[in-house]
Amino acid sequence: MPDAAKKALAELDPVGEEGRLEASTTSFGAAKANVFTIRMGGDAGRIVPLINDIAENLHTLRVLVPVVGEQNTFDRFLRCQIPSELDELLRLSIGVPSHSPITIRRC
Repeated sequence: MPDAAKKALAELDPVGEEGRLEASTTSFGAAKANVFTIRMGGDAGRIVPLINDIAENLHTLRVLVPVVGEQNTFDRFLRCQIPSELDELLRLSIGVPSHSPITIRRC
């Protein structure tokens, strides 16, 4: 991993402000100091942490992409991961399309 990426990850604070009591609805938020995990029951209790995890992943990718621009392998990997994360975020947020794929008709 490039040194710039290591530095960006070390400085990344995706959960929130240091020194403040926080509530987290991500699956990993309770691993930080001063953070308490909140979880709802039912379907929302299973989906909300997944949505928040993906949002945190997207935030991390946005931080890393500019610092690995010189490293083609890392840059390509990160840029290819962004659409995958966005697709999953949309799938969990609004669901899968209930209709068949769009077809283009030529006149």
